[in-house]
Amino acid sequence: MDNGFPKAYQGFREHAARVLDAPVDDIQGGPSYEEAANQAKETVGGAWALSCFRKDDPPTKVFGWAEADGTVITLEQNLGALFQEAGAWSEGAALDAVAMAQRLVWAMGMNHRLRIEPEMQRPAPTLSREDDGSGSLVFFVGYRPPGPGGPGGGLEDVVQVTVKLGADGGAELSKTPQ
Repeated sequence: MDNGFPKAYQGFREHAARVLDAPVDDIQGGPSYEEAANQAKETVGGAWALSCFRKDDPPTKVFGWAEADGTVITLEQNLGALFQEAGAWSEGAALDAVAMAQRLVWAMGMNHRLRIEPEMQRPAPTLSREDDGSGSLVFFVGYRPPGPGGPGGGLEDVVQVTVKLGADGGAELSKTPQ
């Protein structure tokens, strides 16, 4: 039974082709079949987690999600759809603040990690909602660029990530250096 995964996967491959400036036929990645996508821990509700790359440059990846109608969700576009899939505007959301932050950190790519260090004024992620439906998700992310010959090529950069949730179901991500 087709639940829309082929359309979602193709839409994400087309998005990756635009981002990576390559023909769609040169884009690889996945998961490329629904059963695996359903099991991906980064999948949120009906938004399948996907990552794609140019076949001649596997380390450079595009991360995000796609829905059955072909809607592509990334940190830069349609992010509100991911929060809708997670139930962020409803009581008893499917994912808590930590789980949502972990998924967004995954979409930032390799060498990014969620930082929870209260002693350094980096508390656990918080998701707040106002009566009008607006709100925010706030968390901290560390990034250490790869070094020559292996990981850990320099000092870790830490940013505060704020996702402003609109009462209309939109969401916008911003980063503030720490």
